[in-house]
Amino acid sequence: GKVDEIIQGLHAGADPKLYFDLQTMQTASTIWQELKDFSNKMSTFHTTPGKPVEIDTSTGEILPGNDQVQQFLLSAT
Repeated sequence: GKVDEIIQGLHAGADPKLYFDLQTMQTASTIWQELKDFSNKMSTFHTTPGKPVEIDTSTGEILPGNDQVQQFLLSAT
């Protein structure tokens, strides 16, 4: 993997201060940690269904939805 490549590069004499992959590992680690934290938050995110709406994509208008659709959706959960 990537870590093995970095180790091989260092053994081959690469200067750690100039080795781009080594310099970016901390940044990548931070980003992956933030993605993991966000993913964990999303898996515990709860919503409360409200009244249904219909969105007319041609105009962007939001209209009251059909109550029968709401009943169907609530019965499916």
